[in-house]
Amino acid sequence: MAADLFADAIQPRLSTHWLGRDYRFLSLTDSTNSDAIAIAKDGAPHGAVVVADHQTDGRGRLTRSWHSPAGENLYFSVVLRPPWKPSDPRPVSLAAGVALAEALAPRLQTPLLLKWPNDVLVGGKKLAGILVEGSIQGGAVDYVIVGIGLNVNTAEFPPELATIAESLGRLCGQEVDRGEVLAAVLNSLEPWLETLAEQGPEPIVAAWTKHAASLGEPVRVTEHGREYAGVMQGVDPDGALVLVGDDGKPQRIMSGDMLAT
Repeated sequence: MAADLFADAIQPRLSTHWLGRDYRFLSLTDSTNSDAIAIAKDGAPHGAVVVADHQTDGRGRLTRSWHSPAGENLYFSVVLRPPWKPSDPRPVSLAAGVALAEALAPRLQTPLLLKWPNDVLVGGKKLAGILVEGSIQGGAVDYVIVGIGLNVNTAEFPPELATIAESLGRLCGQEVDRGEVLAAVLNSLEPWLETLAEQGPEPIVAAWTKHAASLGEPVRVTEHGREYAGVMQGVDPDGALVLVGDDGKPQRIMSGDMLAT
């Protein structure tokens, strides 16, 4: 049953002012990000949330799929109408990562790490992923969609994911209330998004860095067929990864996959 994700199970648990107050639950969909884009185009308000019990075509970065069985995990997307200009990009993905860390870390005995650009790791395995999409109209940001997939109660992953994915239920040794977790994430996400809008990216970057995976360690990054190597120095205010190579010079990378060496 998906009653744990119905609006009447979630909204009483929210301490938010605007996030999740427009709440839309779907038993089945292809992708909550696709649904969020559709309702954003139809005028959905800032803070609208789309949640699904099951996705048939859940998306990750770089056209990858997201394992989305029914009745086990959280798949949701948030519609944002941010006040900043396209010329002033903000690291929304980092803010979402910080919110996930804040909401989930107290439940865990094992440290939670944030892997650039959009993964949440526990014990080196992926617990959650973030996908940010958006639209610019007339020189202004029309909407930004923040999609989150969070492994909550999957007990056994498919063979191709068994060594790289983890779930809260397995880490906690018991089934976890999805509705409780969703409310906790939304309650954490709203203030971090407000901080991003009102104070800029610096507090977000500082908070993200406290949980950063591979900080100060040698890494490799692949981007569009190219590979970069260096020591991870951190992230810039726009979310770019900063590597320092053997020549001692910092290099900014806007997107890609980061691997430990």
